[in-house]
Amino acid sequence: MTIPIKVRKAILLRSGGLCEGRINGRPCRSAGISGIHHRMPRSICPEALKDTEENLALLCRTCHDHVRKTSRQIEESLKGEE
Repeated sequence: MTIPIKVRKAILLRSGGLCEGRINGRPCRSAGISGIHHRMPRSICPEALKDTEENLALLCRTCHDHVRKTSRQIEESLKGEE
């Protein structure tokens, strides 16, 4: 599913075109944007929130890779608890 143009524009306006990620608790603010990231994964997010401005963030490649790596580590640790 494609994120609506209205939502994309709102995210760009909110972020000023800079990365909204945080590394070690500090704002990244990089201008090298990778794309829009879902804060809550679409697979578990309620339908009404999936592609909303509140659930999306503009991220650079470094922050996006960090979020994906961290998410996988959490998923793997939860599988070990089953």
